[in-house]
Amino acid sequence: MDKCFLSLLVYEMSYLQDENGIALIPGFDKALSGGKTDDAGRILRLELDMDRDTAIQASEEFAPFAMSLMEIGDWCSNSGAAFGAKPDEEFMSEAKSMDVWAKYIAGFEEFDVSRAGVRDYCRMHSITGRYPELLALMAYRFCKCSSDDSEEIAMMCAANDLARAYVINRFARKAERIDMLMDERITQSYFPERADLSVEDFKRIASYLAEDLGTNIMTRKGSLFFQMTRSDEDIEALYNELIKMDV
Repeated sequence: MDKCFLSLLVYEMSYLQDENGIALIPGFDKALSGGKTDDAGRILRLELDMDRDTAIQASEEFAPFAMSLMEIGDWCSNSGAAFGAKPDEEFMSEAKSMDVWAKYIAGFEEFDVSRAGVRDYCRMHSITGRYPELLALMAYRFCKCSSDDSEEIAMMCAANDLARAYVINRFARKAERIDMLMDERITQSYFPERADLSVEDFKRIASYLAEDLGTNIMTRKGSLFFQMTRSDEDIEALYNELIKMDV
């Protein structure tokens, strides 16, 4: 996993936005909760203040940040030290790795990993932004995956979730969950539920499902929604029907 790949994870999110800065991404409450929340079918609706220039800048800053987290984890794995221990500075090749360790890793395990607990950690460690607790959780998880010598697919997933948290924390003026395609709706989430879905939201969901059928259609309801929304007329008809049913 190199800097170019890590940069692209952030930059490519700028292409997910429509003309209003709205993007849909898969939910990642399962990652945020350490596997305790089954979020299959959940979608996150983001309203982003991100253009191509700011996306380039963010991607260039994200890559060394993620590389620092990765080499901190590598140091723990190679040295046999307990995860969270202060790394040997001579091992660090990234310029800011020791600063990243002090800000995102040092003492994290001593905190209650609830949203309130992580907020306390963020306040004490000056982790700021629009959703700092998301970034703190995913930074810790990515570093821990590296420390555990996780398989490549697990590292890729952790890197992708870290990039999403980074973008949300930096650019999201609003982040809401859409649960209508979950076969079993649950309320546990780091995000509020979007109260009123519009017909435009339905069109975005239809497009989102069509983009990557293997990844985005994860539930029976998702498959049914996709089959029933192959045209604007279909979408509007389904929207009107579901709104009448108060679904």
